[in-house]
Amino acid sequence: TWFRLKSLPALDNAMVVYSKYNSTNNKRSFMLAVFTSATNTHVRVWLGYNSGLSYENIIHAYALSVDNWYHVTATYENAGKTCSLRLKDQYGSPLGTDETPTATLDGNKLYVSDAPVFIGAVNPTPVYYMNGLIDELPVFNDILTAAEATQIAMGGYGIKYSGYVGDMKLGYGGIGTRGLS
Repeated sequence: TWFRLKSLPALDNAMVVYSKYNSTNNKRSFMLAVFTSATNTHVRVWLGYNSGLSYENIIHAYALSVDNWYHVTATYENAGKTCSLRLKDQYGSPLGTDETPTATLDGNKLYVSDAPVFIGAVNPTPVYYMNGLIDELPVFNDILTAAEATQIAMGGYGIKYSGYVGDMKLGYGGIGTRGLS
């Protein structure tokens, strides 16, 4: 998924890229967002567990800034609770170090709720709106390798990936706006 920030979230706040997450009604599944902590603004993934009552964070340490395109790939494999969070620049070059932890969660692993999927906000009221652009939100039913994440950031995906389900092209002014100001 590509995104470009027009501003940074306030301290201890987020701007959501996409989510299937409703903390008000304890329906936490997952959320990918940009979050500002005391040290910097970074990409963070929330993974819900314990029947949606609890969550765990995966944080990419790279400090984000405004007016730059970033490509983020997040994966989670439920059987082994393995995760990855990879960040690339507009040319597909890695930014910082890929995060590849094993989540702790609980015995039931990732909680899949009936919360709707939101792009650019989180349910239930829509809050934590993205102030920026989001483009190309592909969905795969396969765990992507680091090499595949790089190839996707470079624009190379589609029918050659057996796990490719489809994508939603979003952005200011229409489809395929990455690279435009």
